[in-house]
Amino acid sequence: MNERPAQQTLWILWIALLMSHFILAGVGFFLHSTRGSAASEAMPLVIPLLAIAAVNALGSLFVNLVLAGPDKFRAWTRGLKAKGESREKAHSSLIMRLQQRMILGSALAESVTILGFILFFLNQISPSLFLIFVAAGVALHCVGFPKLNMLQDSLRAEY
Repeated sequence: MNERPAQQTLWILWIALLMSHFILAGVGFFLHSTRGSAASEAMPLVIPLLAIAAVNALGSLFVNLVLAGPDKFRAWTRGLKAKGESREKAHSSLIMRLQQRMILGSALAESVTILGFILFFLNQISPSLFLIFVAAGVALHCVGFPKLNMLQDSLRAEY
């Protein structure tokens, strides 16, 4: 079975979702430069959106480190082998599970950048704070890179 198309799809999705962070940063700074930096006196959204961003950041870490961790892959692979699945079928199943978790973790990471963008767009935070949101979103996104080596190691160990 040719595994490359499925692996390429994972990388394409990951890179496309990563680019969204940079697009949001570029749009945010462009809008900021065209409208000025009149910071709003009232900042009612900062605390709630910061709390949501923190919860989403923790969710992204949980998905990428626990739900798509090496122990989960080994358990899934063992379960597929116990069901009598072929190596090819197990590989396809593992790719799908990885893809689902990667997309969920990336969406949660992207939401951190989006929430920072909203606050920046509404003049609730400074440009330097916005960069912190973007950096956090990108870092969280990078934690969820396609773990193809872990998938291959798991298959090699069980099949």
